[in-house]
Amino acid sequence: MFHPPITVCTEADIPALAGLMRGVQAPRLPCGGRGIPEVVFASALSEGARLLAYRAEAVPRGVLMWRWRKESSTEGPKERSAALRAQLDHIWVEPSWRRRGLARRLIAAFEAEIAAQGACGWSAQREGMSAASGALMRRAGACACSERLEKRFQQPV
Repeated sequence: MFHPPITVCTEADIPALAGLMRGVQAPRLPCGGRGIPEVVFASALSEGARLLAYRAEAVPRGVLMWRWRKESSTEGPKERSAALRAQLDHIWVEPSWRRRGLARRLIAAFEAEIAAQGACGWSAQREGMSAASGALMRRAGACACSERLEKRFQQPV
């Protein structure tokens, strides 16, 4: 299903993935940087996240973390399965390996995996996303959309 250097990660990969993320600024860590990389990845895996890694010389050079999107629905089982979506939580490529198409390949592997499981698409949270990540998502075919209404109250001065 994947190109040979892209593999599904397990708990055994956490030390190598954490090594990939060392030195990354806290806001760029998966889950907003709450915790050290080992704890973040272990927690994400235990909560159902899936991790794909691009490896070169058996060392992770890029990682993509995703999970199935939790949607509440009052529709029947047939309609729910038709609306199955994945949430791309995080994508990171080691700086010295950027501009080689690794992120694009990780997204392609992610899309192949979720499509094989019946997903109708994926989404990524735009809040806190860098301009480069936004451009990557758009090149992958994602478009800006909003599925919620929001009202903000003005703060008293």
